[in-house]
This record gives sequence, C-alpha cells and structure tokens, in this order.
Amino acid sequence: TCALPIFSEKDPENQYLSHFRRRCLDAEEVRDAVLQAAGTLNSKMGGRPVVPTLQPEELYGMSQPVNNAWVVTTDRSEHARRSIYMISRRNFRMPLLEVFDRPEGVLSCSRRESSTTAPQSLTLLNGDFTLQQAQALADASLNRDDNAAIAEIFRRVYARAPQTNELEMSREFLAKQTQLTGSRRGALTELARGLLNTNEFLHVD
Repeated sequence: TCALPIFSEKDPENQYLSHFRRRCLDAEEVRDAVLQAAGTLNSKMGGRPVVPTLQPEELYGMSQPVNNAWVVTTDRSEHARRSIYMISRRNFRMPLLEVFDRPEGVLSCSRRESSTTAPQSLTLLNGDFTLQQAQALADASLNRDDNAAIAEIFRRVYARAPQTNELEMSREFLAKQTQLTGSRRGALTELARGLLNTNEFLHVD
C-alpha cells in the first residue's frame, strides 16, 4: 500500500519534506518524453547541434533571414534526438520549448518558472510534432486487437496498464473515433494524442 496519503495528512504543506512535490516536466523533458513514448527517440550522443524542421509560422520573429539562420539538418533521423542536442539561439526558442517555460537565452536564469497556460495545451493538441508522434505510437499498436492496442499505448505513455474503467472508456472512444476519422489508425492516433496531453503524462508525482 502507498503511504503517501498518510504523509499528506500529517504534513499537508510538506514542511518536513515527507513526500515529493508534484511538478510539471520541464520543456525539454516534455519533448523527450513524447519521443520516448512514441518509440521514435534517437538516443545518439554527441555531435553537431540539430536543426529540426519547423512550420513557417513557428519561425516568425527571427531577427535574421530564415534561409540563413535556420538551415534544417538534412538527416531526418537526427530530428528525433534529445532536446539537449537541439540548436539553441540566444534570440530564438523553439515554440514547443518556449510555451513550456524554457528560459530566454539572453538572460541569466537561477531558477526556471513553471506555468500552466492555454498555449501549452493548444501546442500539444494541435502541433505537428505531437500529431506525428501520436501517429507513430498508433502505428506501433495497429496490428493488435483493441484491448492489446490500448494496453500498449497506456504502457508507453503512462508506464502502467489501463484500469478496468479506462479500458472500457478507451474501447468506446476507439469505436466513435473510427467512425469519425474513417480509419482505425486515426482512432488510435487520437487516443494516443489525448493521453499525451494528460496531467499524468506531463507531471511527476
């Protein structure tokens, strides 16, 4: 049994450090966790900074011509490397990392801020990055029956099996989404994308 509720009752403000405070993943952790869950993370270490593909609207505001300042890395497999290897410019932050409070490059930062904002949810729900990774996660489960596919997605995203009620709701969700999207792959993609946007995935308890 978990002792956390007991500690929470006796030390609700955590003054005596009886339990770990819940925290949101940092910007780089969010991106890396999505890649890991999708099974697309490139674990290569070292090398030159990686310049990933961004949409034109995501490059808005660059002080230099985009063709010169943002030369995309030709090897696409490099784009799925850990965020620490992504190119870092003082006057430009990748939009996905910016909305999750990555510090500005022109200021010193003794401690990162942590916020919960609408752009974070909108970026994860509607961004090309999340959609592509959700599709990769769906593809990894596509050849399984519904129960096994749901279990695989839960295992990759939450590192646990779905509970009975979660399994039932997920089956109903897949049935509805299959009708709406016209394909089982689309339905699995929506399930994966939904789970990647939950508090359980984005926070560490």
